[in-house]
Amino acid sequence: MTNKIDARYTSAVPRGGTKHCCYGLCRSDSRYSDREYMQGVGWIPFPKPRKDLDRCLRWIAACGRADFGVDNIRRWTYICTKHFVGGNGPSEDHPDPIQACNATSSPIQRRPKESKMDQKRKLEAAEALVSLTEDS
Repeated sequence: MTNKIDARYTSAVPRGGTKHCCYGLCRSDSRYSDREYMQGVGWIPFPKPRKDLDRCLRWIAACGRADFGVDNIRRWTYICTKHFVGGNGPSEDHPDPIQACNATSSPIQRRPKESKMDQKRKLEAAEALVSLTEDS
C-alpha cells in the first residue's frame, strides 16, 4: 500500500473555484493549501445521487451532519482526503469516509459590537486622561 495521494485528488489550484470539505466540522479549504494542516490534502468529489445513490447515502451518513442530505449534493460538493483511511482518498479496501463522531458545534460566541457613541465616549475619556497627565 502506497502513501501517495491519487493524482486525481491533488489539484493545487482547484478547477472551478474554491473547494470546501463538507465532512462534519472539517474546515479544510483549498484557498489555504500553503498552510501546514492543509499539506498533502486532496479533494474528492462527492458521489452524485443520480449516478450512485447507495454510495452517496453512505457518505452522507459518514459525514455526521444533521443539516446535510441528498438535496445538498451539487457538482461542487467535495470531501477532503483527511477523512479516508490512510488520508489518501477512497481505496478498494476502504471506499467510504471514516464515520464522523456526531459532535455538534456550538454557536460562536461573539462580543457585541460597540456602538459609535460608545467608541466616541471612550475616545473622549482617553483624551481627557491624556490632557490631565500633561497638565500635571
